[in-house]
Amino acid sequence: MFLTDHPKGGIAKLSENDLTNVGSCGVCGCTVFEQLAIYRENPKIHFVRCTKCGAVTYDKMLKQSVIDEIYDDNQYYDDTAEEGNVTFYGVERFGKHLLKCFRNVVIKEKCKILDFGGGDGAVSYTLAQMLKKQHPNTNFEVTVVDYTQMLFKSTDESIKMSHTFPLEKIPDSDKYDIIIASAVMEHIPVPKNVFLKLFSLVQNGGMIYFRTPYRYPLHKVAKYFNIDFDMLYPGHIWDFGGDKWWRKLPQIIGLKNEIEIVSSKPSIVEKSFKTHFLIALASYVLKAPWFICHLWPYVGGWEAIYKKC
Repeated sequence: MFLTDHPKGGIAKLSENDLTNVGSCGVCGCTVFEQLAIYRENPKIHFVRCTKCGAVTYDKMLKQSVIDEIYDDNQYYDDTAEEGNVTFYGVERFGKHLLKCFRNVVIKEKCKILDFGGGDGAVSYTLAQMLKKQHPNTNFEVTVVDYTQMLFKSTDESIKMSHTFPLEKIPDSDKYDIIIASAVMEHIPVPKNVFLKLFSLVQNGGMIYFRTPYRYPLHKVAKYFNIDFDMLYPGHIWDFGGDKWWRKLPQIIGLKNEIEIVSSKPSIVEKSFKTHFLIALASYVLKAPWFICHLWPYVGGWEAIYKKC
């Protein structure tokens, strides 16, 4: 049950009535934007960059009521595949990747995992299974936060799955050892509030993983060659950037002394060779130069991991 790449219906059906003008940056609150380029003529939508934090977004976004309608179970979620309702092709492969990302988390008798925007929780359940092999005496509690109430069925009594929505329902006193926010922050009109909430839920010594698109540099190159490059708008409304942006995130949201960055690099390739060979190959080729020259921006996606001090 993979999520479709677009909300069903897509950008073609957009009208001015669906959109609202953006007056301030949803990350830092700045009201001054640099206009970059036209993204769409009808309705007219521009790329803009916040002059304070540097995040790239659009001067018009979907109204919250339209967002809620798009992400309900009947429109956004696709239950035709077998691996779970997630935004990644190869749940076990992603689970192994996350296992490496969280290798320094101290696992005790009980480990709590929060999967924000995790669909039915197939990824977090797979991660819990892998951690269980390393820590056989640990009990795991996985909480999934998503519009959909579909929940991956646990076949292990030591891994308990639960669902809640919205994120604000979770009290700040409820702490988690591991938080996953994969392919979700780019959808949120005011991400600062969610960043702050997620970091408030991380246990001291716990870790949080973010994965978001970094597509605007690719769009600029494609436009130069008159290629129509899909930015996945209106679902994706933020392009936060690469290493520089993610390293200054704690300072941007006022948590400089509370969290530290553990890792910041191009994200794991989402598509698999088995299902999308050419896309996967292109993704690996585009990401590779960054590991030689860290100024290379054409990577398509980014991931960052933080630890609560």
